[in-house]
Amino acid sequence: MSTDTLSISTPTITVNADSTVTKRTIASGTAGVFDVLGLFSPAILPARILLQDLWKLNITWDKPVPQHVRVKWVSWLQELSSITSHRIPRHMTPSGKIIFTSLHGFSDASSVAYGAAVYVQTVEDNNLIHTALLVAKVRGLPVKHTTIPKAELLGAQLLAMLLAHTGQLLNVPSQDLHAWTDSAIVLYWSSKELSQLAKDRFVANRRIQVIQDLLPSTKWRHVPTTDNPADLASRGVKASDLITSTLWWSGPPWLSQPPIRWPLTKLALPKEATAVLSISIAANMDASQDHFLNQLWSRFSSFNTLARVVAWIKRFLHNCKQKNSRNSSDIFQNIIHSTSLSSPRKTTFCAYTAECGTLQTSTYHTY
Repeated sequence: MSTDTLSISTPTITVNADSTVTKRTIASGTAGVFDVLGLFSPAILPARILLQDLWKLNITWDKPVPQHVRVKWVSWLQELSSITSHRIPRHMTPSGKIIFTSLHGFSDASSVAYGAAVYVQTVEDNNLIHTALLVAKVRGLPVKHTTIPKAELLGAQLLAMLLAHTGQLLNVPSQDLHAWTDSAIVLYWSSKELSQLAKDRFVANRRIQVIQDLLPSTKWRHVPTTDNPADLASRGVKASDLITSTLWWSGPPWLSQPPIRWPLTKLALPKEATAVLSISIAANMDASQDHFLNQLWSRFSSFNTLARVVAWIKRFLHNCKQKNSRNSSDIFQNIIHSTSLSSPRKTTFCAYTAECGTLQTSTYHTY
């Protein structure tokens, strides 16, 4: 078993001075690298980024690429040969008696891609700790601009799916799954209830909900960027540098140490997260105030009757609080007028909650 190894095959592409390099050539060469476990994904990412750049330049499939793109493509092909000769032990765990197994996942994002890597950590009966890269995934960011905080959240979601699936396949209990990220705002978002993040649908509904559903009992931890192997996956590296990277193949040095040696970092609350929280609290307060009016709308079919009832309630509350300045009949008519103006606005908000929420949110979020 110790001699059983993994390797990947790469396409044989020869580019000389007279060869024409097109977008079709680059797409075919990139797709020809079959790496189902994503073990070499950081070295493949530069070619994928190169292909995305060609889409941004509106280069057609069979048109020769610009010279600077050609140079990068030739350089990537030369580096690719070092991947073919690299061998990875198929047996990820040591040969001794294993008494404990856990999985550690890392996520990160950059301006061009986001990625996740999962490592298996095993403890032998002699207390020796062994770590090894198990699986990784890298995805490029869409051409449409995505901010770094949201890209980090995409990386965390990718890690949650990858870590949960791997843990299920290997029968690793959820309490032995550990998620790491160097993003403070992702740590904050993942620790909050969905109701506190409801103002940002991208954060709450589509991302955090998936993370919390997949890893309900997993504690997310902070890892310094220099110790985050997913940083290599999100930025891309040369193949020659990847095959010699201990950080990529074994994880950070402290991962092979007892938990007491793991990094413990106290993080300040990010400004972006504070803005989301304050807006969400205000929204929840407004929603609770609107709930009473919604009940009144459902009980009265006449708007005039509803306006008078609301006016009576407002007058009663005012007189209870301000006993020395009780409302008169004239003021009562003014209250009816103000109620008539405010009730349609409340009704519009209730009927188009999502649309109104989007309009309100757009002026606050600057991710």
